[in-house]
Amino acid sequence: MNVSANMMGSIRVGICRIQTNIRGGERLTTAKAYLNEARGRQNLNIVTKALVSRVLIARRQAVGIEFIFSNVSFQVLASNEVILSAGSYGSPKILFLSGIGSREHLYNLQIPVIADLPVGENLQDHISVDIRVFVNVSTMKPNSNLNRLMIDQYFYQRKGLMASIGGSEAFLFANTNKTRLSPYPDLQFTFTSTIADHDHKLLRVMNKDDELIKSWYSFGKKRDGITITVKLLHPKSRGHLKLNSTDPNEMPIIDPKYLSNVEDIKTLYEGIKIVKSIIKTPIMQSIGSTMEPTFKGCKEFKFDSDPYWKCYIQTFSDPGHHPVSTCKMGDFNDVRSVVDNKLRVKDVFNLRVVDASVFPEITDHPNAATIMIAERAAALILK
Repeated sequence: MNVSANMMGSIRVGICRIQTNIRGGERLTTAKAYLNEARGRQNLNIVTKALVSRVLIARRQAVGIEFIFSNVSFQVLASNEVILSAGSYGSPKILFLSGIGSREHLYNLQIPVIADLPVGENLQDHISVDIRVFVNVSTMKPNSNLNRLMIDQYFYQRKGLMASIGGSEAFLFANTNKTRLSPYPDLQFTFTSTIADHDHKLLRVMNKDDELIKSWYSFGKKRDGITITVKLLHPKSRGHLKLNSTDPNEMPIIDPKYLSNVEDIKTLYEGIKIVKSIIKTPIMQSIGSTMEPTFKGCKEFKFDSDPYWKCYIQTFSDPGHHPVSTCKMGDFNDVRSVVDNKLRVKDVFNLRVVDASVFPEITDHPNAATIMIAERAAALILK
């Protein structure tokens, strides 16, 4: 196993340290890195707590936007272009409300069609499963490891456990496709030196059944172990997003169709096999590594059998919260694309989409790629 993989370099399969956006013990957001420096400029006005309701379009040309602030509707005209950066759920929603999207969908909502494009289609997201490995050595316990010294270390020096990402130690990237020679991985494994034993709200947000949540946490209560998260990097399942109504205040209808392609289940199961092989290594056996049933689901199957793990994947997998590709970039003649390679919405002038919704396909974590899309867009706009 290669131990010198580089998340940002040419060696993409193997083990590496986790690279993060942390500076001075705090998360470095794009707002801190870019916006704070620019917010004093005369040509920049920032309006918060405002909801964009549509793009104003005249003769197939974007001329401004309409937004709602304090329950009052306002219109702002653009001198050059309109740039949408509302994300993989927000940007397609605004395009739909502006008359850009599937002709059939817009017709059903009685929205005049300006451009018939596959907006909201091709939705992709990472999906992962957590595998808990119990050990006989002390590991980090949620909330119980913090003491006054650690708190002071963070408060005065911005260092220590509180300045980290919560016990996540390393990544392993692996390629499970034996028939295809490729330098690119299809799975990512995250090693975290703890076992979660509370926080029902988190799993409930992930749409888990309450009884399964209770059993999941009860099995890990006060036990030592590590969590290995197996993440699918190139899911084949494709979802979609539609408007619920023409009311801009209503959330869209999102159907991610997780695991709808059986190949995704097969690949995640290959990842679980890799976890099982890691547990059998001498170093892991030296600390008493074992796998046990960790929740009350899938009881009809024998633990550790193939049917058990496939049931486990379908029952207890998690979304990656990395939605992309709902305004897919592609060639102008690509009927599945919404924007061209300069991020311009097809068949509409002076309108660009600049966010993760333009990804043609998902790969690894979209953070760095999304930032670079914005950098590229800035260069294109300034030309």
